[in-house]
Parts: sequence; C-alpha cells; structure tokens
Amino acid sequence: MRGQEAAARSASRVSKYFANEQNRSVIKFINLKQSSRALSAFNSFRSQGLRPTQITYSKLIHAFSQQGFLQEAEKLFCSMEEDGYDPNIIVYSSLINGLASNAKMTKARATFDRMISAGIPSNAVIFNTLIRGYSATGDMKQAEETLQLMRSENITPDIFTYNILINGYTGTGNLKMAVFQAEKIQA
Repeated sequence: MRGQEAAARSASRVSKYFANEQNRSVIKFINLKQSSRALSAFNSFRSQGLRPTQITYSKLIHAFSQQGFLQEAEKLFCSMEEDGYDPNIIVYSSLINGLASNAKMTKARATFDRMISAGIPSNAVIFNTLIRGYSATGDMKQAEETLQLMRSENITPDIFTYNILINGYTGTGNLKMAVFQAEKIQA
C-alpha cells in the first residue's frame, strides 16, 4: 500500500512539474510576441490533460486582445471559466480594451456589464477605454452616457477622459462640445 501511495505522489509531482514547464513555455512565447506558438503550446498541453494556470490564461487573453485576435481571446476567456478560474479586473480590462480598440463596442459593453455582474468594480482605465471606443466610432451619445455612469460610480474623470472626449467631438466635427470639454480641464 505504501509503495502505491509513494508512486502516486511521485507521479503527481512529475505531472505538476510538467504542467509548470508547459505553462512557462507558453508564457515564454507570449513574451517573445509569438502568439501562434504560444497558442499551439497551450493547446498541446491542454490536450494532454494538463491544466493551465490563471496567469497563463491572463497573459494569453491579454496578448490576443492586444493583437486583435478577438475570437481567440474570447475562447480563452470561456476556457478560463470552464477550468474554474474567475477572471479578474486585469483579464476583463484586456478583453474590453481589445474589443474597444477594434470597434466591437457592443461586445465591449457586454463584457463590462458581465464584469460588474461578477462583482468586480470598474476603474477609470476601463471607463476611459469604453469612452475611447465610443468616441472612435463617432458614438458620442454613448461616450457621454458612459461618462455619466463613470461619475455615478464615484469615479472622477481625469485628463485622459477629457482628452478622449475632445478628440471624439473634434472627429465628429462638433467643435462646440470639444471646447466645452476643454474648458472642463481648465476648471
């Protein structure tokens, strides 16, 4: 009986070591900006029944979101939850930023709402990301509504918020509102 227990503990240690090495290789490829190799390594060790770490998921989601590979990022987000990890504010922020940067504002807002529903409070960076996304698509009404939501959450707009709004209004040709936002900075 002791021999079997010792063998089981030894096998468990080997499995953990192998999983840690695989997680490190995925992160190494991410750091080298080789996302396709990182995903290949990730899929390889998952197919072997090994479990990625939350950090591995976070780094992959961030890398794919940043590079505009949003389907992959969203799949990884779902896999992360299936593996029993709760996405944190960093993961949500990465995905929202990727979606907003690629004019996927309906999905960005749905991801934001999902984050809030999960009990994770927002911050100025995430609100600015949403406002930037709406401004970049010319949807200044949604940008303003997001600004109001930001204030209702007791998060103070900062210089970045106002610069985003100024650029948005300038881009839509509404110079009156751009000047109005600029005056708020000076006040």
